Amino acid sequence: MKTPISMLEDIAEEITENTSLLEVIFRINEFSPEADNAIACLIRSMNKTCETAYAYVGQFSMRTGAELQREQKLESPKEQARQLNYWACDIGNCKSAISNAMDSTPADSHSNGTLNLVFEKLDELQNIISSKADKIEFNK
Repeated sequence: MKTPISMLEDIAEEITENTSLLEVIFRINEFSPEADNAIACLIRSMNKTCETAYAYVGQFSMRTGAELQREQKLESPKEQARQLNYWACDIGNCKSAISNAMDSTPADSHSNGTLNLVFEKLDELQNIISSKADKIEFNK
């Protein structure tokens, strides 16, 4: 079973990978101003989310195992579920920005396929995080 730190690292790595794909799409395509703004905003948002995740990893990594176990026992399930739902909401906002960018891009553009892959990956990540939050809330 993965530790909370390794799970957080996995999520941060996936966000970094998705952000890199969007940056490549942004550089190699000419979008309408609306799509440009949406993708640039999405890239900034994903970078900020990733920075936050890595900051949490750094905080957890600096603590000893005993401290981390004590803190996890003290953190309420309600608070854990709230944080997971917050991340799922952020991912939902990113998915909306991708949808807007795809709507603003010509249908025959090859970047739509890549944007669709990023959208699907974010959807999968959002479903995983939401289901973890639901399990925590259900087990209260």
